Amino acid sequence: MKFCTNCGADLKQTARFCMKCGKEIVDVQEESIRTSLLSGISFRKMNITWTKRQTIFYSLISGLALILLICHLILSSMASPEKKVRALEELLLAKDAEALYDMLMIEKDVQGTPEQLLRFLTAEDIHSSISSLIETAERAAKTKSDQLWGSKLFESGDLLSIKHRKLLFYNTVDIMPLTVEMKVLLPAESTITVAEKDFSSETEQAVNIGTFIPGEYDISYDAHVTIVPLRGKGSLLVPSLGGEKQSVTLEEIVEGETVKLQSAFDGLLYINGKSTNHYVSEMSSLFPVSFNENLKLKVVAKDVNGSEMHSNELPLTSNELVFEFPTLTEKKSKKWSIDTLKEQADALFTQLQDDYQNILKSIDFIMP
Repeated sequence: MKFCTNCGADLKQTARFCMKCGKEIVDVQEESIRTSLLSGISFRKMNITWTKRQTIFYSLISGLALILLICHLILSSMASPEKKVRALEELLLAKDAEALYDMLMIEKDVQGTPEQLLRFLTAEDIHSSISSLIETAERAAKTKSDQLWGSKLFESGDLLSIKHRKLLFYNTVDIMPLTVEMKVLLPAESTITVAEKDFSSETEQAVNIGTFIPGEYDISYDAHVTIVPLRGKGSLLVPSLGGEKQSVTLEEIVEGETVKLQSAFDGLLYINGKSTNHYVSEMSSLFPVSFNENLKLKVVAKDVNGSEMHSNELPLTSNELVFEFPTLTEKKSKKWSIDTLKEQADALFTQLQDDYQNILKSIDFIMP
């Protein structure tokens, strides 16, 4: 007997709808089959969805693992001290100054060109000692300590500084040329130009002129090392010496001349009409001096009466300056002329006396 599942009314066996409430009558067996079919389809859909998710998940894991492997290979290669040293060796052999400069991590404030760096590093045969450099670099990476390299192998001393650095999870090193911090002792009111940078001092002091790659650098200077202004150009040689700080005086690096001073009288030395407040006797020579035809020197002395005597004025263009006093020379010349006239007058007077005696003898001979 069939009944309506909605209102409970009795139904005929073949009824499709309830005559009382109008609800569609579904056979329990059909409903059961339909439910089973729908459940199976849902399960298959869920299974298919889960399989796609698994595929995407495992693909992502595999891709990530591949990326990590590639990163490991790249970073381990970048961190390898031996590979860094081998790259340095190749650049030195190829004499590629620009690439060498870029590789060696030159700090911004360091003075020096790629060409100067190449000259410094090729002055010694690094290629023949490359195994020692590799060993030092690997030791620095392993012990996480900084190392200097070269002192026992070359006359120039240490050439390179090898500093430990962390590259993510890897220990590596930075290879740098051994730079030198330079100071120059400048006299008061002096200026020096090094690597196109000007350094000056109002008082005598040691001036830090920067950090340099060892080598030779052009300089110009305007100083007062002596009482004579010193202007000119020269060169500054920055030695290696294990990267220690270096201090030099201006006199040690300028290319000056030595000028000897000679004067018959001691007096004040004048330059371009201005007194230096120094006597010639205080200085037998001047060093260092730059020849300059625009600088005129003379000596002003005093005679026994306290009157000023001016020497001749000489340009600063030779290694020996002899000061003479024209006024004194004139007086000597005039004195010599008077003496000569006196001698001539005496000689004439003597001649007149002789002539007078001869005349008297002649008169005596004629008169009886």
